[in-house]
Amino acid sequence: GPAVSVRPAGAGENGGVSPPAGGGRRMDTPGKGEDRVYLPGRKDSVYLSRWPAALFLLQRVRDEAHRFAVSYHRKVKEKEDLRSLLDRIPGIGPARRKALLVFLGDVRRIRAASVEELQQVEGIGPETARQIREFLDVGQPPAPAAERT
Repeated sequence: GPAVSVRPAGAGENGGVSPPAGGGRRMDTPGKGEDRVYLPGRKDSVYLSRWPAALFLLQRVRDEAHRFAVSYHRKVKEKEDLRSLLDRIPGIGPARRKALLVFLGDVRRIRAASVEELQQVEGIGPETARQIREFLDVGQPPAPAAERT
């Protein structure tokens, strides 16, 4: 495991993070506007204002870890939203869903695609493209052709 595990200061007893495997060290990093860290085996915090380079490094590590976590969760949520959206479109099964993703790439591009762009996707003809576009515009299945007048 890692030799050092970093966690935000003030995040509770364990900061939501397990101690490093193999008995490594864990230290709390400064929160925004703070300049102290807690080291294992020490009751009192260490103020890093005397070592601005160390403080800056720990703040950068904290910020990068946070950015990575937010980015990861955003991607997971986007995939779930896309899967949910594509599952609700009538006439779109696994093959067409995969073709849409391969051709257009992501939910943003699928949502923005015109009927003409949707028709370029393998297995999607003019009527299916129109139905997809209508579903994306109103968020529900389009009325069958016989009901549209």
